[in-house]
Amino acid sequence: MKRKNAMRFFSLLTVLGIATIFGSQANSETVDNPGGFSMIEMTKLTKDALSTAKEYNGPQTVQALMEAFDEIYNRNHLKTAVIIYRKTDGGTITASILTTSEVNLSHKIDSAGRKRHVSQFTNEEIDAQHQRIGWLKMRLNEGASIKLSGEGKVNLSHIIDSVDGIDARYPRAAWLQLLLDNGITIENFGEYASYLSKRHTLAFLKDNPNLRNVRILDIPPADDWATYQAAYIDKLEMDYAKMRKVAEQVEQSKEKVERAKVLAEQAKVLAEQAKERAEQAKVLAERAKNKLNSQRLENVRKQLENARKQIEHLQETLERLKKSTPPPQSPNQNMKKKPSTIQI
Repeated sequence: MKRKNAMRFFSLLTVLGIATIFGSQANSETVDNPGGFSMIEMTKLTKDALSTAKEYNGPQTVQALMEAFDEIYNRNHLKTAVIIYRKTDGGTITASILTTSEVNLSHKIDSAGRKRHVSQFTNEEIDAQHQRIGWLKMRLNEGASIKLSGEGKVNLSHIIDSVDGIDARYPRAAWLQLLLDNGITIENFGEYASYLSKRHTLAFLKDNPNLRNVRILDIPPADDWATYQAAYIDKLEMDYAKMRKVAEQVEQSKEKVERAKVLAEQAKVLAEQAKERAEQAKVLAERAKNKLNSQRLENVRKQLENARKQIEHLQETLERLKKSTPPPQSPNQNMKKKPSTIQI
């Protein structure tokens, strides 16, 4: 259950990148490759689709998944687009002017009247596209501006296919069964919509074989479409395994955080208990001090009382001695008067 919650969170917020724009919800996934190309899969849903992203705990079967999500998908799906960009060293290359018109620089008509993709442009042609943007920008009305696709990127091409059209090319039930057979599980509506959008990418790559030769999605080139499609499915499976691993790591991190919170709370409780014990010890110490001081004062009082009694006793003894002893006689009183005789 915890892993499912993490998968749901990761798939919806990290992989799909949900954003609500003008009353709708655009789910997009960007993929870069070493060849300088980037691809964006974008599925636009109604704003109500956000409330349908609940966890799915039913069977992982085609019938169960379609019963759970098909009606929601059909009701909320607006459009799906696949956009390819090419990174260059020339800086920003262009997308649309923010007025009623749009400048499309995704292809070039050669001398024979054939379209060539940006993947086949030379550096001189890319520089020329830069100059064209500068020329257009100088001729815009005041207040208008150019919406750029991102620094160092060329808008290569995009495809918007209807639900009915893509279902005809890649039937939904067969596609879901193919995903399940390769170990991919679907646990909420966001994942359901995301994996259905992969059919648009597959159709786009099938219709543009030149893109397969420049390692779009970092899949090795293959002239045989069945081989390339199998490699694409394998990549979906590998990406799913990576996502599941990251989700498990996220869940483990969450569990560690929760354990740390519990330990911190326990430490807080122990600290409060130690504080209470310290306060109690302080009170007891104060009481002992007061008791000791009182005892000392009592001892001093007793000692003073004893000293007073001793002094009184001494005074009484002295008084008795004074009364029982006659007063001393003068030395003259002790000498008897003798007649004087004169001897002749």
